[in-house]
Amino acid sequence: MDFNNFHFLRPYWLLALFPLALYLYFYLQRRLKQGSWTDVCDPQLLDWLLVDKPVQQQSYSLLWISIAGIISILALAGPSWEKIPVPVFRNQSALVLALDLSESMDATDVKPNRIARARFKITDILKQRKDGQSALIAYSDAAFVVTPLSNDAETIVHQLNVLEPGLMPAQGNNTTAAMKLATKLFRQAGIANGQVLLVTDGGDQQSSAVNAARELSKHGHQLFVLGIGTEAGAPIPQAGGFLKDAQGSILIPKLDQSVLTKMASAGHGIYRKMTPDNADINQLLSAIDHASSTDLSNKAVSEISQWKDRGPWLVLLLIPIAAFAFRKGSLVVVLVAISAASPESQALSWDDLWMNANQRGESDFAKNQYQQAVEHFDSPQWKAASHYRAGQYDKAAEILKHLPENSENMYNLGNAQAQQKQLKQALKSYDKALQLDPDNKDAQYNKKLVEDALKQQQQQQQDKKDQQNQSEEQSDADNQQQQQSDSKDQQDNQQQSDKQDQQQEQQQSSQESASKDSEQQNDQSAEKNQDDLDEEKQNETEARTAEKDSDKQNQEQKETQASRSSDEQSLDESDQETEQWMRRIPDDPGRLLRRKFLYQYKRRNNPEIR
Repeated sequence: MDFNNFHFLRPYWLLALFPLALYLYFYLQRRLKQGSWTDVCDPQLLDWLLVDKPVQQQSYSLLWISIAGIISILALAGPSWEKIPVPVFRNQSALVLALDLSESMDATDVKPNRIARARFKITDILKQRKDGQSALIAYSDAAFVVTPLSNDAETIVHQLNVLEPGLMPAQGNNTTAAMKLATKLFRQAGIANGQVLLVTDGGDQQSSAVNAARELSKHGHQLFVLGIGTEAGAPIPQAGGFLKDAQGSILIPKLDQSVLTKMASAGHGIYRKMTPDNADINQLLSAIDHASSTDLSNKAVSEISQWKDRGPWLVLLLIPIAAFAFRKGSLVVVLVAISAASPESQALSWDDLWMNANQRGESDFAKNQYQQAVEHFDSPQWKAASHYRAGQYDKAAEILKHLPENSENMYNLGNAQAQQKQLKQALKSYDKALQLDPDNKDAQYNKKLVEDALKQQQQQQQDKKDQQNQSEEQSDADNQQQQQSDSKDQQDNQQQSDKQDQQQEQQQSSQESASKDSEQQNDQSAEKNQDDLDEEKQNETEARTAEKDSDKQNQEQKETQASRSSDEQSLDESDQETEQWMRRIPDDPGRLLRRKFLYQYKRRNNPEIR
């Protein structure tokens, strides 16, 4: 017994000790309130006077209730100090899915095309498969592992969406390579009897494909085939037309069922042609499940450790107390206490048993739960990718800035900066990526897009500047014209004033011959007229000046509003244009697989490549 590991599996049950203590306290208080009749009455009369017995006679009942309550609570809390192995049975049957990615899978004799229908069928197969391990192989001229054998079918479904013939480094239909790679996966996983499901529209040379199926069967595995396409076939669409052979004739790949049937027969499996419903995959899965169920080696027994609950042993201590309480009528209380529902103890969660933190992150990433994936991932690259997919480009860029400067990290940093419209920084990141790897086609393409976006921004800024200069020139011309108009008005006013002065002089000279009284009256009248004329002239000048100032102010307000509207419109157009350029930056989820396949293909052909 190792008391260093002593703990309670359900420690919250220990909180029940507080209600038990309160119950005992109030129970004792109630007994004490019955008074001190023993001091004034004879002991023979107490049995007839008191409803309850004296406190001294109740002390043993209180003690047994306390002991029973404490033992019950400790039992429910689940004391434990050692682990015991618990057997776990798992289905170890293994299925390797081999998907043909040759150019013929782009044929459209089934809609939308053969490769799309093949992906749908594989998805349905994985969803109907209840347990066991699964792997995915993609092949054309060579075969490559997309996902190794594992119990995580969701990852395979996620990878299926990006598989297309364009990912393969070289074209062909090498089913022999696919079967050899499947045999290698079984050997690495220690699977003695596995199943291979070939999803294809035809095999390579009949003799080599059949021989490869026989070789697969010799290793204890079975081959099942699902044919995609029709016997009539259809052309393979390409940019500007259809795929042609060396003689210039349009290629029409047809489903060769005879070859596929012979392959399945040589591999001790069955062949089924694709159907619009699930009849084809139901028959294939039935045969696969039957083959795996008859093989006892696929039934693996493993062990996990769980803490042993010692609480039930404490219940044995309640038996004497229960026998005593039976005579007192308190057994019901004890039975209710020890029969309380006890939740099952589980030391580890299911995901903790089979998946580590990065695997849980990959599962969340495949389910588009990018925020949960960030919390699970330990890898900074995956954290940055999760932030990027979640639209948190600033956080993704912050992580990528602290990663080693390789072509991949610089390319991803450039994408994150471009999404934040930091075009100049993105351009520098793409330049670094190309310095480290001049053959990075994606970086070259995105760099060109960002350069075009920068040129577009500069052109818009230049147009805006030209428009502002033109507006300033127009304003200067209007001001000059206004000044000329003001000068002309001043000349007109001066001429009118001179004319009025001449008229006044003529009036004064014509009235000099009048009498003295008349001269005084005329002088007074002339002065009065002169004052009126001066006042009228001043009022006209002020009114004309106020009108000019009002016109000038209105003109300036119009120009300001027009300039502001032009600036806002230019900014809106700039943002829209930048957003359109950003949308043109491709989000290619299959890029990593394409580069992986290309690297493995080059390494196989040239072993010196590391």
